[in-house]
Amino acid sequence: MRKVIFNSSEAMLEAKRCLSCKNPSCEKGCPIGNHIRDFIKALKDDNLALAEKIVFDNSNLAFICSLVCPHEKNCIGNCILNHKKMPINVGALEAYITSNTKLKAPEIIENGKRVAIVGAGPAGINAAIELRKSGYSVTIYDAFKHIGGVMSYGIPEYRIDRKALLRLEALVNDYKIHLKLNTFLKEEDILKLKEGYDKVVIAVGLTKSRDLGIGESKRIIKASTLLREYNNISKLTPSDLRYILAYISFPQKFWKLSRDYYKNITKCNKKAFLNLLQKSNDKTYFQVKFVQEILPRIESEYGVKL
Repeated sequence: MRKVIFNSSEAMLEAKRCLSCKNPSCEKGCPIGNHIRDFIKALKDDNLALAEKIVFDNSNLAFICSLVCPHEKNCIGNCILNHKKMPINVGALEAYITSNTKLKAPEIIENGKRVAIVGAGPAGINAAIELRKSGYSVTIYDAFKHIGGVMSYGIPEYRIDRKALLRLEALVNDYKIHLKLNTFLKEEDILKLKEGYDKVVIAVGLTKSRDLGIGESKRIIKASTLLREYNNISKLTPSDLRYILAYISFPQKFWKLSRDYYKNITKCNKKAFLNLLQKSNDKTYFQVKFVQEILPRIESEYGVKL
């Protein structure tokens, strides 16, 4: 589901609905402790610059979080106005603020020390930015050809605007963070980094998928693999596509329902697959949306019909 981003008038109307609670429950629901009441108050006062400062002082990657964070479970889910079924759309307000922010590195006083970071995902980039603010020279190593990690390779395009990733690259460049991409480091390579840097930060993320619990099979493409390959201009070959519908790590009960279906996977079609998904459970909603929006593009690119 795409996130809503307000225009200026919509943002102001939404901000004015906020009660500015003395003990804001929305902030208690935020995993990174955003000062939600304060940045909404700044918006109500028509002070966008202050709202930007409040948001980015707490999160360097707020322009990404505002698009991919499950606000419905966190801040919005904890808003006191839920009792009227009219919670404040905090995510849309944050997206409005961050989408208009000119991202720029502050003046940095170099301290002469060097840090290596393994992993150019959100953890690695955020660590690099914080270290640069303190004057460290930072070099990030990553196995992929683009920075971002899960932001670039693990999230479908309909959930994160690619313009946000271009902003991320521009921000990293502005902080003068050194990048060594397409560089896969083994354990011994990481240990050697300690010889040339004062500190080494390991931020490799979670790249392994959950197993289906039915034994390994080369005939099944896991969700993380499919997303990574598709976002990497898809390295899948046409012969691989007959297995593409098996990318989901199904709950065991759902697998029992679908295993016979997979015996004839080469004959399956998108409509039948979607119908099968609908019979499973609510957890498959995201997967259904993924299949509806992503598969048509893959079909078009490869000239096949799934």
